[in-house]
Amino acid sequence: MPAAPRKQCRKPGCNRLSTSAYCEEHARKKEVEVKKQQRDYDKLRGTRTERGYNNRWLKASKLFRAGKVCVMCEAKGIAKLSECTDHIIPHKGDDGLFWDESNWQPLCISCNTSKASSEEGGFGNMRKI
Repeated sequence: MPAAPRKQCRKPGCNRLSTSAYCEEHARKKEVEVKKQQRDYDKLRGTRTERGYNNRWLKASKLFRAGKVCVMCEAKGIAKLSECTDHIIPHKGDDGLFWDESNWQPLCISCNTSKASSEEGGFGNMRKI
């Protein structure tokens, strides 16, 4: 099988050829940059307990989703047990909205990750405002 064609590194001004988007040097720099951005975001975001996801939440969430299937999987005709409780409308620190059970829905990890990334940004998606 022939090797993949080499193309110019995407870093402006770099003329090195590579089989991926960036040459080895710039790929490493890009990886370091992304990790730093994630650390900075995590610091701003706070810990799970600082965001309200404490032991009280863990107990309430577990009780809420007991025996329930993921609503997004169910809509596709798949019966998959829920693994987490999602806030339908993001609470953004509003304690009333956080604890309002009518704002909760049972989701599996996969659907929760997909929903969060599309709403909050991630996997190349822009953050919805």
